[in-house]
Amino acid sequence: KFNSMKIQSKQLLFFCAMIVLIFTSCKNEVLNLKQPESVVATEAFMYVANVNGSSDKKDGNGYITKLYKSGKVCDTVFIGNLDAPKGLCLIKNNLYFTDIDKILGYNIITKEKVFELDMSAYKTHFLNDVCKGDSNSIFVSATDINEIFKINLNNKKIMPLEFTRD
Repeated sequence: KFNSMKIQSKQLLFFCAMIVLIFTSCKNEVLNLKQPESVVATEAFMYVANVNGSSDKKDGNGYITKLYKSGKVCDTVFIGNLDAPKGLCLIKNNLYFTDIDKILGYNIITKEKVFELDMSAYKTHFLNDVCKGDSNSIFVSATDINEIFKINLNNKKIMPLEFTRD
């Protein structure tokens, strides 16, 4: 009987340890977004651009958060070391956004950087929003210089848009 109690005690201890492990590994953390600027969603996830500081300073504080559509945290800093990410756009599995004077793209499956375009030659320090043009292009607004650009994602050609009245 004593050996049987020893075995039951070990099983109970193991069971309790497993319960503690399960509850402490769940991502039910409270999320404090840091200046959320943009959000875009897939079927299952939401991606949130967090400026986390000045919207025009290169400080490395910005990041992209990945959430389940229920609002539960999947990855607080899904993509980090950004300056002031703004304007999110998804094309296929690639997430495109602006970061002060750059346009960046990351694969949402691998987190690999798949696109980078420096726009500083246009004297902009406040690239803002991004939207899909077609499967090979995006439109980007530059708030500080009152411009909108069409960007070819294949060859990185930058085309400032010209506006006329009818």
